[in-house]
Amino acid sequence: MVPRVPQLKPVHMAAMDIALDRLVLDRVEELRTSGQLLGFAFTSDSSPPSSGRYTGLSFLITIVYFLTFPDVSTWDDERFRSAWPLFREGHLCDMLNCPNKTGDEVILLLDKQFASKGLHRSEAVSGVGDGGGENEGTYRGIHSILERENPTYVRRRCMAHLSWREADQAIAQITAEAASLGLPLDRGYQNFEGTQRKLFNL
Repeated sequence: MVPRVPQLKPVHMAAMDIALDRLVLDRVEELRTSGQLLGFAFTSDSSPPSSGRYTGLSFLITIVYFLTFPDVSTWDDERFRSAWPLFREGHLCDMLNCPNKTGDEVILLLDKQFASKGLHRSEAVSGVGDGGGENEGTYRGIHSILERENPTYVRRRCMAHLSWREADQAIAQITAEAASLGLPLDRGYQNFEGTQRKLFNL
C-alpha cells in the first residue's frame, strides 16, 4: 500500500520557501567566502497566468545559475576524464508580479529576486531573455543596464523566442506579399467571369 502524502497548506509552503531561501543564501555566502563564486547567469521572463483568478497579474519568473569549481588538485581525478571539472547549480527565484514591462521597472524586480538568493546584479555575467523591449532596449533595457554594471556581461537570446520572433516577421512579410500575389488570380477570375457573360449573353 502506497502511503498517503499529506497535502501542504499555504502556510507550510511559505515556511518551506523561507527555509530553502535561507539554505541558498548560506550556500552562496560560503562559495563567495571561499572564492568559488565567480558570478551567475539568469533566465527570466514575465507572463500572465492562465487562471482567471489571477486576471490582471503578470508573473516574473526567474532562474539563477552559477558554476562551482572543485579544487585544481582534483581535476586529474577519474571522474573528470569524461566531464568538465565544474558543477552547475540552478535555483528558482520567488515569482513577483510585474505590472510594468519597461526595463528600469523590471530590473528592480530582478534585484529583489537576486537578493533573495544572496546575489547582486553586478555579479551577473550572462542573462537570457526574449526579444522584448524591456530586455533589448538600447539604454533602458535590462541587458543594457547590466552591461553598464559589468562590462563583461553577455546578453543571450532564448532560442524558442528567437524562432517565434522570426516567424512573426516572416508572417508579416508573407501576408503583405500574399496579398499582392492574390491580385492576378482575382483579376483572372474576374476576366473569366466576364468572358462567360459575354459568350452566354448573361
